[in-house]
Amino acid sequence: MIILWRWLLCCLLLSGSNTWAQLPEPVVHYQLDESGYSGSAGEVRDRGTAGLNGRAFNGIASSDLSPAIRGTPGTCRYGQFDGVDDYIEVSDAAVLDLAAAVSVGAWIRLDALPADLAPVVSKDENYEFHINSTGRVYWWWRDSRGNTRSLTSSSGVVSGEWAHVAISYRDGNQVLFLNGVVVASSSFSGLLMENNDPLQIGADQNLYGRYLHGAIDEVAVFASALSQNQVLELMQQTHPCGALNSCSASFVDGLASHNGGQIYFGSNAQLFNSPSNVLSVSRVYDDPNASARSCVTVACRSNGLSAPAIEAPEFLSIDFDGRDKDRNRRHRPGSEYVADGSSVTLGPLTTQFNRVSVGRAATLTFAGGASDYRIGSLQLLDNAVLHLAPGNYWIENLIVGNHVRWVVDGKHSVRIYARQTVNIGSGFVANSPDSGSGDASRLFLFGYGDVNIGDQSRFSGLIYARGSAQLGRSATLYGAVTAANIMLQPYVRVYYLQESGAAMDFGDLCPGASCALGGFQIQQPTYGLACPFSRSDVRIQALCADGLTIKTDYVGTLALGSTEASSSHFFASASGDDAISDVTLGAEQAGETSVSLFHANENTHLRVTVTDRESGIAATAAAGTDIRTQGFALAEAPEDFICGATTSLSLVAIGEDSGGRPCQQLSGFTGIKALKSWFTANNVPPPAVSQARIVATALLLNGQGINAQQQPDRSNLELMFVQGRADLTLGYLNTAELLGIHFRYDAAPYSDAGEAASAGIGSLNVSTARLLVRPAALTLNLADNNGQCLAADASCSPFVAAGASFSQTLSARCADGSLATDFIGEVLLGSERLAPVAGVDATLAISTVAISAADAGDRVLDQQLDEVGVFRFNSRTSYFGQTVADYNSEPVGRFYPHHFVALDSVFSQACGAFTYMGQAGMLATLRVQARNTNNEITRNYQQGFARASALWAAENNQDGIDLSTRLQGGSALVWDAGEALVTDSLTLLRHRDGGVTRPDGPFSALAVGVGIDDGDGGLTLLQGMNMNPASHGVGGVGGVGGEGCVAAGGCIAQQLGTADLRFGVLQIENAFGPEESPLDQAVHVLQFDGSGWPVNSDDNCTPLDVSAAVYRADADSWSGNLSAADTSAMWWQDIQNGEGWIRHLPPGMGHNGSVRYRYQASSWLSGEFDGDGDYNDDSTALISFGQFRGNDRVIYWREAVR
Repeated sequence: MIILWRWLLCCLLLSGSNTWAQLPEPVVHYQLDESGYSGSAGEVRDRGTAGLNGRAFNGIASSDLSPAIRGTPGTCRYGQFDGVDDYIEVSDAAVLDLAAAVSVGAWIRLDALPADLAPVVSKDENYEFHINSTGRVYWWWRDSRGNTRSLTSSSGVVSGEWAHVAISYRDGNQVLFLNGVVVASSSFSGLLMENNDPLQIGADQNLYGRYLHGAIDEVAVFASALSQNQVLELMQQTHPCGALNSCSASFVDGLASHNGGQIYFGSNAQLFNSPSNVLSVSRVYDDPNASARSCVTVACRSNGLSAPAIEAPEFLSIDFDGRDKDRNRRHRPGSEYVADGSSVTLGPLTTQFNRVSVGRAATLTFAGGASDYRIGSLQLLDNAVLHLAPGNYWIENLIVGNHVRWVVDGKHSVRIYARQTVNIGSGFVANSPDSGSGDASRLFLFGYGDVNIGDQSRFSGLIYARGSAQLGRSATLYGAVTAANIMLQPYVRVYYLQESGAAMDFGDLCPGASCALGGFQIQQPTYGLACPFSRSDVRIQALCADGLTIKTDYVGTLALGSTEASSSHFFASASGDDAISDVTLGAEQAGETSVSLFHANENTHLRVTVTDRESGIAATAAAGTDIRTQGFALAEAPEDFICGATTSLSLVAIGEDSGGRPCQQLSGFTGIKALKSWFTANNVPPPAVSQARIVATALLLNGQGINAQQQPDRSNLELMFVQGRADLTLGYLNTAELLGIHFRYDAAPYSDAGEAASAGIGSLNVSTARLLVRPAALTLNLADNNGQCLAADASCSPFVAAGASFSQTLSARCADGSLATDFIGEVLLGSERLAPVAGVDATLAISTVAISAADAGDRVLDQQLDEVGVFRFNSRTSYFGQTVADYNSEPVGRFYPHHFVALDSVFSQACGAFTYMGQAGMLATLRVQARNTNNEITRNYQQGFARASALWAAENNQDGIDLSTRLQGGSALVWDAGEALVTDSLTLLRHRDGGVTRPDGPFSALAVGVGIDDGDGGLTLLQGMNMNPASHGVGGVGGVGGEGCVAAGGCIAQQLGTADLRFGVLQIENAFGPEESPLDQAVHVLQFDGSGWPVNSDDNCTPLDVSAAVYRADADSWSGNLSAADTSAMWWQDIQNGEGWIRHLPPGMGHNGSVRYRYQASSWLSGEFDGDGDYNDDSTALISFGQFRGNDRVIYWREAVR
């Protein structure tokens, strides 16, 4: 039903209807938010204009466990009516006698449908409405002429569900609304009959025994007829509840001032989802020329009040860490610069920075794992991206350019504290997707001064400015803003998300709210002995005003007493110590304590009393203790124990001995005795008040199951007594607070009736003190056994990627391994890094788990762990304030990276425009990072956990021919803290065919890419891959027709760039000339173009070397008059445009002849000069002085085309 009215409201808002009229102020409005009712006059407060406070009769309860509209603001508390005699009454007043027009609205939730009528509101003849036996709304009235009229709804309420009921009356028009929908109407004429009757809620003038059994809230009476739109607006009204903390109370609406300031709405600026359209400011200014109303349906109004201010925390500045001994100057933390277009991650080991500057289109990531980052200056230039891990960011000077984006990583809140005025450029996007709202509970911006956000920005979160706040033109904010003054430029839209304040984790900024002290609960044993050695345990709990919750922050001193105070003596413990008259509770007691009572007189119903010495608030135990001089004593009292285990206790029969002495052990009480035994238990821990609840688990006494939870009619336990004493074991196969275990022996002559009673011999009774049965541990188990890693090192099989989900079951276990199905509590989860030894700790996505009654002792978690390595999971909890043994799991792992990213890649060729096949002339430089699902670096990816290596891919012009096997890289990846720096010279090997090197190519558009082999069979892939050289047309980005492997799937590498690869040969030429002149020998570098061998005119990089190791004469080739002593190569010209030369010294007159020289070129320039078809030969040529010329040298064409 509630979903229906919200949907209807949404549709009406979107329809653009101009029929909305401002909801009038109610004559009376009973929010029923009081913490409790005692029946005193004026206790039910009227929040309307009349100020007519009412009175609650016969014990109406107040609750906030399940309000009609949850959250704060919400509908908060409500009245709980028992259907027997509970009601609220407001004395008659003239303003309640409404003849011409009246409207009444209320939220109701029936616990059960009535046999006749269940009254909601009654002013008798004037106006009253009920719920009938079918759940329909029945409205009854009389007109001023005495005519009786009625109207019944066409549909009804559902038992156990909240529904909003409203009636609207004016002459000629009566309408009945259920959840904002018209469910009945009529057109009777005339005025309503007035009377002197009181206004009653939950009763019908005390007639016919009619009372409502259920809850009522938000009763409002209006002196006008409400339209349907106004009823819908009434339904959505909320107000601040008792805030979860003082911070959330500051954001009770989308816009508010914390010092009575002002709000200015520029033209067509609007606030959506305001609970009441009334803002906590001194004044609201609207642009008179605006065509849209500031609160959508109406103009926003001021209430002249202020929202609660948040006390500014002490700003955490960056620390100085010592002094420069030479200059006596203090050191400051370092600075970081992120270059334009690049990416950098900071933290978590270093968390303080003097200055951080992020260039244009650059990305800065603050790593998780640090609670506080301190920054002197943070500057974000245009189009920068800032990734923020959960935690606190203390920023002295925050400068934000245009079109900057903030991304909140992880699942918890980011809190930014900006000390100086914050000025943010236009187009700013914070914690928001490309459209719509992000999770506003994950970003909190606290400005110590002003906060100004630029035009067309989008912000999802809460903003609190001690100074003023301004949202630029056409900006959109999802969440709330509280500041001294607020300026909304034209077309700003603020969408108030009321749940964001309650859900926000404000860290240590705000203390939790404290409930009001309502009284005390006192628990005593059912039976006690008036014997000096016997003391009864008395438990005292401070209660909130709701009477249902322990006031855990109670601190005070209680005076102790009883209904027979002269005979009551209190002690701090069960034995020893001096008597006390009061007890003091400190913060460590969390609102509850125990004292021991010895009462020196028989009293069948002794009740303990306590009085708070400061406030005077007093309480008396609801149930007393039957104190006798005979009964059972606990010679050995049971102790708290673990479920599934046992503890011991001993009963001793006590009474008057044969000599008339009281309080003696009855040694004649011997043999098997049939007793009655029962127990009371509570399985709902604080802050709920402790009370007996029915449980399904049997108590085990000497192994025998005892199910009775009240005194049984007949005996159910046999015990062997020896000289008045019986020893027994106590066990329980579940968790519980055992409020008392009771034993009673009432067989003759120990009876409370007949002659025994007349003779003063009564039954023997005893009740134990409260004891706790806690779980052995909260275990953590994996659904997938592949996660077991007993070796606890990198040798384990891969389990799951860092940051990816895995199923883990948290179970409350007893000592025998059984499940403690009644366990309720909050469990803290953690992880311990086992490997790598030198690494960083991980963060769990789920670190706190609340196990409720519905979980029946275990909870399946969708857990995530953000690091690489092997870890042990642990759980920590307490039960009713008692520590439960920590649990540590077996080693779990191996966790591996979710993906790799390649950053800052640079690809070049050694000779600029081309590279020779076989030459290590392609240079690739890049950084590779291992990351988790949140795109954070996994810093434990190192040592044995880092298995990844680089794979190189190559393909020419997307022809589908994979050349990757010919592409060779250099060094292996060396990983350090999740990152590897790759600096490799790449070589495309020459083509080999049957062991013979042959020319091919050229490859003028060789695409070169890098892939990553994770060493785990492809579990972790490189992000951004766009190459598959083995597939025709899907090699590069896009591919043929735009259908690249990115779209089709199957990419194996990320392209780094393209290169021009050529098959080259260095050739020296024959040379001849006169013996008296230097002789220049030509050198050419040729390239294979697919059919021929032209000079490579692009080669300006190949050096020549005339050292003997490279250029030398064949020893047996000297001829004529030329000898080795006559000439040598002394000068040369390196290759330019594919040509060079070598100059030989002239041998001189008469030294004519020739010699053959051999040039041993680099392997990538060797040729085919001996006719065998294998391109691995040195080039040779004749040098002739005088008449000799030698033969021309050519490459064998026959071989060139093979």
